[in-house]
Amino acid sequence: MQGPLLVTKLKLFSYPLFEESDDSTDISDLLDEALDSPGQSASPKQQKRAGSDDVTLEDDGLAISLFHSVSSYRQQKEKTFTPIKQIVRNPEVRQIASHQESYHSSESNEMSIQQQIRSLQDEISTQQNVMAQACQALNLCRATAEFSGSTEQVEGEKLLLISSQKRQAAINEIQRLKSEAAMKVVSNNLASRGTLSLSNIGLPLKKEFLTMLPKGGGDIVHYFIVLIRSRGQVIPLQMLSTVDGIQDGALRFPNLVQLSNLSADFDVAIEVYALQTRKEKMNHETKYHIRKENSKMRLTPKKFSSKTDNRGLAKTPTSAGSSGVNLRSSSFGLVGVANITSATLRRLEWSLERVPFASPIDGTFQLRIQSHSESLIEERGFLTVFEDVGGFGAWHRRWCLLSNDQLLFWKYPDDEKLKEPQYSINLRRCITENVGVVSHDVCARPNTFLLITVRPREDGDRDSLVMTCYPNETALRHLVCADVKEERQLWCTQINRVLANLRVWNLE
Repeated sequence: MQGPLLVTKLKLFSYPLFEESDDSTDISDLLDEALDSPGQSASPKQQKRAGSDDVTLEDDGLAISLFHSVSSYRQQKEKTFTPIKQIVRNPEVRQIASHQESYHSSESNEMSIQQQIRSLQDEISTQQNVMAQACQALNLCRATAEFSGSTEQVEGEKLLLISSQKRQAAINEIQRLKSEAAMKVVSNNLASRGTLSLSNIGLPLKKEFLTMLPKGGGDIVHYFIVLIRSRGQVIPLQMLSTVDGIQDGALRFPNLVQLSNLSADFDVAIEVYALQTRKEKMNHETKYHIRKENSKMRLTPKKFSSKTDNRGLAKTPTSAGSSGVNLRSSSFGLVGVANITSATLRRLEWSLERVPFASPIDGTFQLRIQSHSESLIEERGFLTVFEDVGGFGAWHRRWCLLSNDQLLFWKYPDDEKLKEPQYSINLRRCITENVGVVSHDVCARPNTFLLITVRPREDGDRDSLVMTCYPNETALRHLVCADVKEERQLWCTQINRVLANLRVWNLE
Protein backbone atom coordinates (compact mmCIF):
# COMPACT_ATOMS: atom_id res chain seq x y z
CA MET A 1 0.00 0.00 0.00
CA GLN A 2 2.89 2.37 0.68
CA GLY A 3 4.46 1.78 -2.68
CA PRO A 4 1.71 3.31 -4.88
CA LEU A 5 1.10 6.09 -2.35
CA LEU A 6 4.76 7.03 -2.38
CA VAL A 7 4.76 7.09 -6.16
CA THR A 8 1.76 9.38 -6.16
CA LYS A 9 3.44 11.81 -3.76
CA LEU A 10 6.55 11.87 -5.88
CA LYS A 11 4.47 12.64 -8.96
CA LEU A 12 2.89 15.62 -7.20
CA PHE A 13 6.31 17.20 -6.60
CA SER A 14 7.86 16.37 -9.94
CA TYR A 15 8.23 18.77 -12.95
CA PRO A 16 7.35 16.80 -16.07
CA LEU A 17 7.87 19.95 -18.22
CA PHE A 18 11.57 19.26 -18.63
CA GLU A 19 12.47 16.10 -20.38
CA GLU A 20 15.79 14.25 -20.18
CA SER A 21 17.28 16.48 -17.48
CA ASP A 22 18.95 15.65 -14.17
CA ASP A 23 18.38 17.35 -10.80
CA SER A 24 21.36 19.70 -11.05
CA THR A 25 20.16 20.96 -14.42
CA ASP A 26 16.65 21.63 -13.09
CA ILE A 27 17.95 23.61 -10.10
CA SER A 28 20.29 25.74 -12.25
CA ASP A 29 17.46 26.45 -14.69
CA LEU A 30 15.20 27.62 -11.90
CA LEU A 31 17.95 29.87 -10.51
CA ASP A 32 18.60 31.35 -13.95
CA GLU A 33 14.90 32.01 -14.44
CA ALA A 34 14.59 33.62 -10.99
CA LEU A 35 17.63 35.88 -11.51
CA ASP A 36 16.81 36.93 -15.08
CA SER A 37 15.23 40.42 -15.45
CA PRO A 38 12.38 41.05 -17.96
CA GLY A 39 14.52 43.31 -20.16
CA GLN A 40 17.39 40.81 -20.60
CA SER A 41 17.67 38.41 -23.51
CA ALA A 42 16.68 34.83 -22.90
CA SER A 43 19.39 32.20 -22.40
CA PRO A 44 19.62 29.22 -24.77
CA LYS A 45 18.07 27.04 -22.15
CA GLN A 46 15.16 29.40 -21.80
CA GLN A 47 14.78 29.54 -25.57
CA LYS A 48 14.60 25.77 -25.58
CA ARG A 49 11.56 25.75 -23.32
CA ALA A 50 10.05 29.01 -24.62
CA GLY A 51 7.62 27.06 -26.77
CA SER A 52 5.88 25.59 -23.72
CA ASP A 53 4.03 28.19 -21.62
CA ASP A 54 1.56 25.92 -19.79
CA VAL A 55 3.00 24.27 -16.67
CA THR A 56 1.07 21.21 -15.46
CA LEU A 57 1.15 18.83 -12.53
CA GLU A 58 -0.12 15.29 -12.69
CA ASP A 59 -2.30 13.90 -9.90
CA ASP A 60 -3.44 10.34 -10.47
CA GLY A 61 -3.28 10.79 -14.19
CA LEU A 62 -5.11 14.15 -14.17
CA ALA A 63 -3.34 17.19 -15.62
CA ILE A 64 -3.63 20.35 -13.46
CA SER A 65 -2.47 23.53 -15.23
CA LEU A 66 -0.62 26.19 -13.25
CA PHE A 67 -1.97 29.76 -13.62
CA HIS A 68 1.34 31.58 -14.16
CA SER A 69 5.01 30.93 -14.57
CA VAL A 70 7.51 33.48 -13.22
CA SER A 71 8.17 35.04 -16.63
CA SER A 72 4.48 35.21 -17.58
CA TYR A 73 3.69 36.75 -14.19
CA ARG A 74 6.24 39.48 -14.79
CA GLN A 75 4.80 40.20 -18.23
CA GLN A 76 1.25 40.38 -16.90
CA LYS A 77 2.40 42.63 -14.08
CA GLU A 78 3.83 45.12 -16.58
CA LYS A 79 0.60 45.16 -18.61
CA THR A 80 -1.77 45.53 -15.66
CA PHE A 81 0.34 47.96 -13.66
CA THR A 82 -1.94 50.73 -12.36
CA PRO A 83 -0.63 54.25 -13.10
CA ILE A 84 -0.29 56.77 -10.31
CA LYS A 85 -2.77 59.23 -11.90
CA GLN A 86 -4.98 58.98 -14.92
CA ILE A 87 -7.02 61.80 -16.50
CA VAL A 88 -9.97 60.75 -18.58
CA ARG A 89 -11.13 63.26 -21.20
CA ASN A 90 -13.94 62.95 -23.66
CA PRO A 91 -12.36 63.03 -27.14
CA GLU A 92 -15.70 63.94 -28.73
CA VAL A 93 -15.86 67.13 -26.68
CA ARG A 94 -12.36 68.16 -27.71
CA GLN A 95 -13.18 67.36 -31.33
CA ILE A 96 -16.31 69.54 -31.24
CA ALA A 97 -14.46 72.37 -29.52
CA SER A 98 -11.57 72.31 -31.97
CA HIS A 99 -14.06 72.23 -34.85
CA GLN A 100 -15.84 75.30 -33.48
CA GLU A 101 -12.57 77.12 -32.90
CA SER A 102 -11.38 76.57 -36.44
CA TYR A 103 -14.75 77.14 -38.15
CA HIS A 104 -14.28 80.81 -38.97
CA SER A 105 -10.55 80.44 -39.67
CA SER A 106 -11.18 77.62 -42.17
CA GLU A 107 -13.96 79.67 -43.74
CA SER A 108 -11.70 82.72 -44.15
CA ASN A 109 -8.87 80.60 -45.57
CA GLU A 110 -11.12 78.63 -47.89
CA MET A 111 -9.83 80.44 -50.93
CA SER A 112 -6.13 80.72 -51.50
CA ILE A 113 -4.50 84.08 -52.04
CA GLN A 114 -4.29 83.43 -55.77
CA GLN A 115 -8.01 82.72 -55.96
CA GLN A 116 -8.81 85.86 -53.99
CA ILE A 117 -6.64 87.91 -56.34
CA ARG A 118 -8.39 86.44 -59.38
CA SER A 119 -11.77 87.25 -57.86
CA LEU A 120 -10.67 90.82 -57.17
CA GLN A 121 -9.36 91.17 -60.70
CA ASP A 122 -12.78 90.12 -62.01
CA GLU A 123 -14.32 92.75 -59.74
CA ILE A 124 -11.99 95.38 -61.17
CA SER A 125 -13.02 94.45 -64.70
CA THR A 126 -16.72 94.56 -63.78
CA GLN A 127 -16.49 97.96 -62.12
CA GLN A 128 -14.48 99.32 -65.01
CA ASN A 129 -17.32 98.39 -67.36
CA VAL A 130 -19.80 100.09 -65.02
CA MET A 131 -17.61 103.20 -64.99
CA ALA A 132 -17.57 103.22 -68.78
CA GLN A 133 -21.36 102.98 -68.93
CA ALA A 134 -21.76 105.75 -66.35
CA CYS A 135 -19.35 108.02 -68.23
CA GLN A 136 -21.23 107.32 -71.44
CA ALA A 137 -24.53 108.32 -69.79
CA LEU A 138 -22.99 111.46 -68.29
CA ASN A 139 -21.60 112.51 -71.64
CA LEU A 140 -25.10 112.22 -73.07
CA CYS A 141 -26.55 114.29 -70.22
CA ARG A 142 -24.02 117.04 -70.72
CA ALA A 143 -24.62 117.10 -74.48
CA THR A 144 -28.39 117.42 -74.04
CA ALA A 145 -29.86 120.59 -72.61
CA GLU A 146 -32.86 118.79 -71.16
CA PHE A 147 -30.68 116.51 -68.97
CA SER A 148 -28.01 118.97 -67.94
CA GLY A 149 -28.22 119.23 -64.14
CA SER A 150 -31.09 116.75 -64.00
CA THR A 151 -31.70 114.00 -61.47
CA GLU A 152 -30.57 111.52 -64.15
CA GLN A 153 -27.21 113.22 -64.24
CA VAL A 154 -26.94 113.07 -60.44
CA GLU A 155 -27.74 109.34 -60.55
CA GLY A 156 -25.03 108.88 -63.15
CA GLU A 157 -22.53 110.72 -60.95
CA LYS A 158 -23.51 108.53 -58.01
CA LEU A 159 -23.06 105.36 -60.07
CA LEU A 160 -19.66 106.58 -61.27
CA LEU A 161 -18.59 107.34 -57.68
CA ILE A 162 -19.58 103.92 -56.33
CA SER A 163 -18.00 101.95 -59.19
CA SER A 164 -14.75 103.93 -59.05
CA GLN A 165 -14.46 103.50 -55.27
CA LYS A 166 -15.15 99.77 -55.51
CA ARG A 167 -12.54 99.45 -58.24
CA GLN A 168 -9.95 101.32 -56.16
CA ALA A 169 -10.75 99.23 -53.07
CA ALA A 170 -10.19 96.02 -55.07
CA ILE A 171 -6.84 97.33 -56.32
CA ASN A 172 -5.75 98.18 -52.77
CA GLU A 173 -6.82 94.76 -51.51
CA ILE A 174 -4.79 93.02 -54.21
CA GLN A 175 -1.72 94.99 -53.14
CA ARG A 176 -2.30 94.01 -49.51
CA LEU A 177 -2.67 90.31 -50.36
CA LYS A 178 0.48 90.36 -52.46
CA SER A 179 2.41 92.03 -49.64
CA GLU A 180 1.23 89.43 -47.12
CA ALA A 181 2.12 86.63 -49.53
CA ALA A 182 5.60 88.08 -50.04
CA MET A 183 6.14 88.39 -46.27
CA LYS A 184 4.58 84.93 -45.74
CA VAL A 185 2.14 86.20 -43.16
CA VAL A 186 0.28 83.28 -41.60
CA SER A 187 -3.20 84.01 -40.28
CA ASN A 188 -3.87 83.04 -36.69
CA ASN A 189 -6.61 80.41 -36.61
CA LEU A 190 -7.46 81.32 -33.01
CA ALA A 191 -7.68 85.07 -33.66
CA SER A 192 -10.80 86.86 -32.54
CA ARG A 193 -13.47 87.47 -35.21
CA GLY A 194 -16.61 89.51 -34.89
CA THR A 195 -19.53 91.25 -36.60
CA LEU A 196 -20.42 94.95 -36.66
CA SER A 197 -23.93 96.24 -37.36
CA LEU A 198 -24.25 99.93 -38.28
CA SER A 199 -27.65 101.62 -38.41
CA ASN A 200 -29.49 104.91 -37.82
CA ILE A 201 -26.77 106.99 -39.45
CA GLY A 202 -27.63 110.69 -39.33
CA LEU A 203 -25.89 113.83 -40.61
CA PRO A 204 -26.98 116.90 -38.61
CA LEU A 205 -27.18 120.13 -40.64
CA LYS A 206 -26.05 123.60 -39.58
CA LYS A 207 -28.65 125.78 -37.90
CA GLU A 208 -28.00 128.61 -40.35
CA PHE A 209 -28.75 126.31 -43.26
CA LEU A 210 -31.94 124.99 -41.64
CA THR A 211 -33.09 128.57 -40.99
CA MET A 212 -32.56 129.48 -44.63
CA LEU A 213 -34.60 126.56 -46.03
CA PRO A 214 -38.13 127.82 -45.14
CA LYS A 215 -37.34 131.12 -46.84
CA GLY A 216 -36.73 129.36 -50.13
CA GLY A 217 -33.07 128.57 -49.66
CA GLY A 218 -32.27 129.63 -53.18
CA ASP A 219 -32.33 127.14 -56.03
CA ILE A 220 -29.40 125.04 -54.80
CA VAL A 221 -29.79 121.36 -53.90
CA HIS A 222 -27.17 119.37 -51.95
CA TYR A 223 -27.00 115.62 -52.52
CA PHE A 224 -25.26 113.38 -49.96
CA ILE A 225 -24.22 109.75 -50.11
CA VAL A 226 -22.37 107.71 -47.46
CA LEU A 227 -19.90 104.93 -48.31
CA ILE A 228 -18.83 102.38 -45.68
CA ARG A 229 -15.43 100.89 -46.46
CA SER A 230 -13.78 97.84 -44.92
CA ARG A 231 -10.66 96.62 -46.75
CA GLY A 232 -11.81 95.47 -50.19
CA GLN A 233 -15.50 95.99 -49.43
CA VAL A 234 -17.38 99.22 -50.22
CA ILE A 235 -21.07 99.50 -49.21
CA PRO A 236 -23.06 102.55 -50.40
CA LEU A 237 -26.05 103.91 -48.50
CA GLN A 238 -29.12 105.55 -49.94
CA MET A 239 -28.56 108.96 -51.55
CA LEU A 240 -30.38 111.83 -49.81
CA SER A 241 -30.84 115.49 -50.68
CA THR A 242 -31.65 118.66 -48.74
CA VAL A 243 -34.98 118.86 -50.56
CA ASP A 244 -36.73 115.74 -49.28
CA GLY A 245 -34.32 113.97 -46.91
CA ILE A 246 -34.32 116.19 -43.79
CA GLN A 247 -35.83 114.80 -40.57
CA ASP A 248 -35.44 116.59 -37.22
CA GLY A 249 -32.70 118.80 -38.57
CA ALA A 250 -30.58 115.97 -39.99
CA LEU A 251 -30.31 113.70 -42.99
CA ARG A 252 -31.40 110.23 -41.82
CA PHE A 253 -30.11 107.18 -43.66
CA PRO A 254 -32.43 104.20 -43.03
CA ASN A 255 -29.94 101.54 -44.13
CA LEU A 256 -28.65 98.71 -41.94
CA VAL A 257 -25.11 97.59 -42.74
CA GLN A 258 -23.63 94.39 -41.30
CA LEU A 259 -19.91 93.68 -41.58
CA SER A 260 -18.98 90.11 -40.66
CA ASN A 261 -15.75 88.15 -40.19
CA LEU A 262 -13.86 91.23 -38.99
CA SER A 263 -10.54 90.75 -37.25
CA ALA A 264 -9.77 92.35 -33.89
CA ASP A 265 -7.66 95.05 -35.60
CA PHE A 266 -10.50 96.12 -37.91
CA ASP A 267 -10.67 99.62 -39.37
CA VAL A 268 -14.03 100.63 -40.86
CA ALA A 269 -14.15 103.99 -42.66
CA ILE A 270 -17.31 106.06 -43.02
CA GLU A 271 -16.97 108.50 -45.93
CA VAL A 272 -19.48 111.24 -46.77
CA TYR A 273 -19.65 112.56 -50.35
CA ALA A 274 -21.66 115.57 -51.54
CA LEU A 275 -22.72 117.13 -54.83
CA GLN A 276 -24.21 120.60 -55.28
CA THR A 277 -26.50 121.41 -58.20
CA ARG A 278 -29.43 123.64 -59.12
CA LYS A 279 -33.02 122.60 -58.67
CA GLU A 280 -34.51 120.90 -61.67
CA LYS A 281 -37.32 123.03 -63.15
CA MET A 282 -38.21 120.97 -66.23
CA ASN A 283 -40.96 118.42 -65.73
CA HIS A 284 -40.78 114.81 -66.83
CA GLU A 285 -42.97 115.18 -69.95
CA THR A 286 -41.00 118.12 -71.30
CA LYS A 287 -37.66 116.51 -70.60
CA TYR A 288 -38.53 113.31 -72.43
CA HIS A 289 -40.59 115.06 -75.16
CA ILE A 290 -43.75 113.19 -74.28
CA ARG A 291 -46.67 114.59 -76.32
CA LYS A 292 -50.21 114.23 -75.02
CA GLU A 293 -52.08 113.54 -78.24
CA ASN A 294 -55.73 112.67 -78.41
CA SER A 295 -55.36 110.60 -81.54
CA LYS A 296 -56.48 107.01 -81.21
CA MET A 297 -53.79 105.90 -83.63
CA ARG A 298 -50.66 105.11 -81.62
CA LEU A 299 -47.34 103.94 -82.90
CA THR A 300 -45.72 100.88 -81.37
CA PRO A 301 -42.87 101.63 -78.95
CA LYS A 302 -40.31 100.37 -81.46
CA LYS A 303 -41.55 102.56 -84.31
CA PHE A 304 -42.02 105.53 -81.98
CA SER A 305 -38.48 105.30 -80.68
CA SER A 306 -37.09 105.03 -84.21
CA LYS A 307 -38.94 108.19 -85.22
CA THR A 308 -37.82 110.21 -82.22
CA ASP A 309 -34.17 109.17 -82.18
CA ASN A 310 -33.12 112.07 -84.36
CA ARG A 311 -35.46 114.59 -82.82
CA GLY A 312 -34.00 115.59 -79.47
CA LEU A 313 -31.70 112.86 -78.13
CA ALA A 314 -28.43 112.08 -79.77
CA LYS A 315 -27.65 108.47 -80.51
CA THR A 316 -25.56 106.79 -77.83
CA PRO A 317 -21.90 106.12 -78.61
CA THR A 318 -20.51 102.65 -79.06
CA SER A 319 -20.60 100.00 -76.36
CA ALA A 320 -19.63 100.96 -72.84
CA GLY A 321 -16.63 98.71 -72.85
CA SER A 322 -15.15 100.24 -75.97
CA SER A 323 -11.88 102.11 -75.85
CA GLY A 324 -13.55 105.22 -77.24
CA VAL A 325 -15.13 106.11 -73.85
CA ASN A 326 -12.88 108.27 -71.71
CA LEU A 327 -13.15 107.44 -68.01
CA ARG A 328 -13.25 110.34 -65.60
CA SER A 329 -13.81 110.89 -61.89
CA SER A 330 -17.18 111.60 -60.31
CA SER A 331 -18.38 115.12 -59.49
CA PHE A 332 -19.18 113.97 -55.94
CA GLY A 333 -16.57 115.27 -53.53
CA LEU A 334 -15.44 113.98 -50.13
CA VAL A 335 -16.80 116.24 -47.37
CA GLY A 336 -16.19 114.14 -44.27
CA VAL A 337 -14.60 110.92 -43.03
CA ALA A 338 -14.54 108.99 -39.74
CA ASN A 339 -12.90 105.71 -38.70
CA ILE A 340 -14.33 103.01 -36.44
CA THR A 341 -11.77 100.81 -34.68
CA SER A 342 -11.73 98.69 -31.55
CA ALA A 343 -10.40 101.74 -29.66
CA THR A 344 -13.25 104.03 -30.81
CA LEU A 345 -16.02 101.44 -30.80
CA ARG A 346 -17.58 102.65 -27.54
CA ARG A 347 -17.81 106.33 -28.43
CA LEU A 348 -21.09 108.07 -27.79
CA GLU A 349 -20.37 111.08 -30.01
CA TRP A 350 -18.80 110.98 -33.44
CA SER A 351 -17.20 113.73 -35.48
CA LEU A 352 -16.21 113.98 -39.13
CA GLU A 353 -12.83 115.12 -40.35
CA ARG A 354 -12.03 117.19 -43.44
CA VAL A 355 -15.43 118.92 -43.53
CA PRO A 356 -15.38 122.05 -45.78
CA PHE A 357 -16.41 125.31 -44.15
CA ALA A 358 -19.15 125.95 -46.73
CA SER A 359 -20.74 122.52 -46.31
CA PRO A 360 -24.26 122.48 -44.82
CA ILE A 361 -23.38 119.59 -42.43
CA ASP A 362 -22.09 120.63 -39.00
CA GLY A 363 -19.19 118.12 -38.79
CA THR A 364 -20.81 115.51 -36.53
CA PHE A 365 -22.80 112.40 -37.27
CA GLN A 366 -25.03 110.01 -35.38
CA LEU A 367 -24.57 106.27 -35.44
CA ARG A 368 -25.87 103.16 -33.71
CA ILE A 369 -23.39 100.29 -33.41
CA GLN A 370 -24.01 96.71 -32.38
CA SER A 371 -21.26 94.11 -32.24
CA HIS A 372 -20.76 90.52 -31.19
CA SER A 373 -17.99 87.96 -31.34
CA GLU A 374 -18.08 85.14 -33.88
CA SER A 375 -15.58 82.94 -32.02
CA LEU A 376 -17.33 79.97 -30.39
CA ILE A 377 -15.23 78.82 -27.41
CA GLU A 378 -16.21 75.84 -25.27
CA GLU A 379 -14.42 73.71 -22.72
CA ARG A 380 -15.61 71.01 -20.31
CA GLY A 381 -14.04 69.19 -17.40
CA PHE A 382 -13.78 68.77 -13.64
CA LEU A 383 -12.51 71.68 -11.59
CA THR A 384 -12.22 72.18 -7.85
CA VAL A 385 -13.75 75.44 -6.63
CA PHE A 386 -13.15 77.31 -3.38
CA GLU A 387 -16.32 78.30 -1.52
CA ASP A 388 -17.16 80.11 1.69
CA VAL A 389 -19.28 77.82 3.88
CA GLY A 390 -20.33 79.54 7.08
CA GLY A 391 -17.14 81.57 7.30
CA PHE A 392 -14.90 78.58 6.60
CA GLY A 393 -13.19 77.80 3.32
CA ALA A 394 -14.06 74.56 1.54
CA TRP A 395 -12.96 73.06 -1.77
CA HIS A 396 -15.68 71.34 -3.80
CA ARG A 397 -15.17 69.37 -6.98
CA ARG A 398 -17.55 70.46 -9.75
CA TRP A 399 -18.22 69.69 -13.39
CA CYS A 400 -17.54 72.90 -15.32
CA LEU A 401 -18.64 74.15 -18.75
CA LEU A 402 -17.06 77.20 -20.39
CA SER A 403 -19.52 78.45 -23.00
CA ASN A 404 -18.65 81.79 -24.61
CA ASP A 405 -19.01 84.32 -21.76
CA GLN A 406 -20.24 81.99 -18.97
CA LEU A 407 -18.60 79.51 -16.60
CA LEU A 408 -21.31 77.06 -15.49
CA PHE A 409 -20.96 74.54 -12.64
CA TRP A 410 -22.76 71.28 -11.84
CA LYS A 411 -22.10 68.51 -9.36
CA TYR A 412 -21.96 65.73 -11.96
CA PRO A 413 -21.41 65.65 -15.76
CA ASP A 414 -24.87 64.14 -16.37
CA ASP A 415 -26.49 67.14 -14.67
CA GLU A 416 -25.40 69.39 -17.53
CA LYS A 417 -28.25 68.19 -19.75
CA LEU A 418 -30.79 67.57 -17.00
CA LYS A 419 -30.50 70.37 -14.44
CA GLU A 420 -29.86 74.05 -14.17
CA PRO A 421 -26.30 74.94 -13.11
CA GLN A 422 -25.70 75.28 -9.39
CA TYR A 423 -24.01 78.63 -9.98
CA SER A 424 -22.20 80.50 -12.72
CA ILE A 425 -19.50 83.11 -13.32
CA ASN A 426 -20.29 85.89 -15.79
CA LEU A 427 -17.03 86.61 -17.60
CA ARG A 428 -18.45 89.89 -18.94
CA ARG A 429 -17.94 91.22 -15.41
CA CYS A 430 -14.42 89.80 -15.02
CA ILE A 431 -11.74 92.43 -14.38
CA THR A 432 -8.76 90.06 -14.25
CA GLU A 433 -6.31 91.24 -16.89
CA ASN A 434 -4.66 87.88 -17.51
CA VAL A 435 -5.78 84.60 -15.97
CA GLY A 436 -2.87 82.46 -14.78
CA VAL A 437 -1.57 80.42 -11.86
CA VAL A 438 -1.65 82.32 -8.58
CA SER A 439 1.28 82.64 -6.20
CA HIS A 440 1.56 80.64 -2.98
CA ASP A 441 0.80 83.81 -1.01
CA VAL A 442 -2.70 83.80 -2.49
CA CYS A 443 -3.29 80.04 -2.45
CA ALA A 444 -0.91 77.20 -1.62
CA ARG A 445 -2.93 74.68 -3.60
CA PRO A 446 -1.13 73.87 -6.88
CA ASN A 447 -2.62 74.60 -10.34
CA THR A 448 -4.98 77.27 -8.96
CA PHE A 449 -6.07 80.36 -10.91
CA LEU A 450 -8.10 83.38 -9.81
CA LEU A 451 -11.04 85.21 -11.43
CA ILE A 452 -12.27 88.52 -9.99
CA THR A 453 -15.72 89.74 -11.05
CA VAL A 454 -17.48 92.99 -10.13
CA ARG A 455 -21.23 93.59 -9.88
CA PRO A 456 -23.49 96.25 -8.34
CA ARG A 457 -23.74 96.00 -4.57
CA GLU A 458 -26.75 94.22 -3.12
CA ASP A 459 -28.35 94.58 0.31
CA GLY A 460 -27.14 91.25 1.67
CA ASP A 461 -23.50 91.65 0.64
CA ARG A 462 -20.95 91.34 3.47
CA ASP A 463 -17.17 91.04 3.48
CA SER A 464 -16.10 87.40 3.51
CA LEU A 465 -13.42 85.05 2.25
CA VAL A 466 -14.68 85.41 -1.34
CA MET A 467 -16.39 88.83 -1.25
CA THR A 468 -15.17 92.40 -0.80
CA CYS A 469 -17.77 95.16 -0.55
CA TYR A 470 -17.32 98.72 -1.77
CA PRO A 471 -19.78 101.64 -1.56
CA ASN A 472 -21.39 101.02 -4.97
CA GLU A 473 -20.13 97.62 -6.10
CA THR A 474 -19.04 94.23 -4.85
CA ALA A 475 -15.95 92.28 -5.94
CA LEU A 476 -16.12 88.48 -5.96
CA ARG A 477 -13.00 86.31 -5.84
CA HIS A 478 -13.26 82.92 -7.57
CA LEU A 479 -10.41 80.50 -6.81
CA VAL A 480 -10.49 77.55 -9.20
CA CYS A 481 -8.11 74.60 -9.19
CA ALA A 482 -7.32 72.12 -11.97
CA ASP A 483 -6.08 68.57 -11.46
CA VAL A 484 -2.78 68.86 -13.31
CA LYS A 485 -0.66 71.57 -14.90
CA GLU A 486 -1.74 70.76 -18.47
CA GLU A 487 -5.42 71.18 -17.62
CA ARG A 488 -4.76 74.43 -15.79
CA GLN A 489 -2.91 75.81 -18.83
CA LEU A 490 -5.73 74.76 -21.13
CA TRP A 491 -8.42 76.39 -18.98
CA CYS A 492 -6.44 79.60 -18.57
CA THR A 493 -5.83 79.81 -22.32
CA GLN A 494 -9.50 79.35 -23.16
CA ILE A 495 -10.68 81.83 -20.54
CA ASN A 496 -8.14 84.42 -21.70
CA ARG A 497 -9.44 83.99 -25.26
CA VAL A 498 -12.99 84.64 -24.07
CA LEU A 499 -11.88 87.74 -22.16
CA ALA A 500 -9.97 89.04 -25.19
CA ASN A 501 -13.07 88.62 -27.37
CA LEU A 502 -15.28 90.39 -24.84
CA ARG A 503 -12.88 93.32 -24.51
CA VAL A 504 -12.92 93.86 -28.26
CA TRP A 505 -16.55 93.18 -29.15
CA ASN A 506 -18.55 93.68 -25.96
CA LEU A 507 -20.05 97.19 -25.85
CA GLU A 508 -21.59 96.94 -22.38
